[in-house]
Amino acid sequence: MNLNLRSKKENLEKIFGFEQYRALFANKTYYYWNQLWQIVNYTKSYEQGIEIALTLLDRFDLYKDKFTQHEQERQLILICYQFLKMLDKADRWEDYLENWEIIKEKSIKLKLGSEYSNSFREFHFSRGGKEHFLTDTKNGFKLGFLYGMEKRRDLIKRKLEKSKKSKNIKNLKHEQQVDFTPEEIKKRYDWLIKFFKTGMYDFGPPASRQKEQRKVERENTIEIKK
Repeated sequence: MNLNLRSKKENLEKIFGFEQYRALFANKTYYYWNQLWQIVNYTKSYEQGIEIALTLLDRFDLYKDKFTQHEQERQLILICYQFLKMLDKADRWEDYLENWEIIKEKSIKLKLGSEYSNSFREFHFSRGGKEHFLTDTKNGFKLGFLYGMEKRRDLIKRKLEKSKKSKNIKNLKHEQQVDFTPEEIKKRYDWLIKFFKTGMYDFGPPASRQKEQRKVERENTIEIKK
């Protein structure tokens, strides 16, 4: 298996040696995998998330022969899904749509997807599943893993079209790490790490406090129109 997507930066390769890579997919709960992306999302580290996903694709190509066919498929699906999600969160709409098509083509070629029962064939095909049909199986059929994500793709298409017609697109974009101070990001990171270590949920997470503070600041700000 090989997805022809490459990272332009290699600064993460030392972090993801084989043992670290294997640990991300070590069990069915994907404990470390989920923690990794919780940190990325909670600290708004979307650009770094893109680099992480691309580095993991490189690592996949290097280590794939050490895993079963099923494990390879699950790893690729998880990595590609997060890659697209990070492009979405980073508001890189053109990159998202371009890579959607690349990943869709490769997923069809490699038959990356999930199996469904024949009794649900008509149901899924009537909802766009036919576009993602991969193959018939012994007990049903298989659809590509992008099935069900078309609404998000179409929304991003509309965002891109609107951005070409209007400069006022702030409401279409996600908050980014640059919208926060380093202190705010550190508080988010420290809070999450403490939660991972202790398992004790603090019902005053920094994200909620920061959101409330920004609301107060906006209410107390007087805008002067020139």
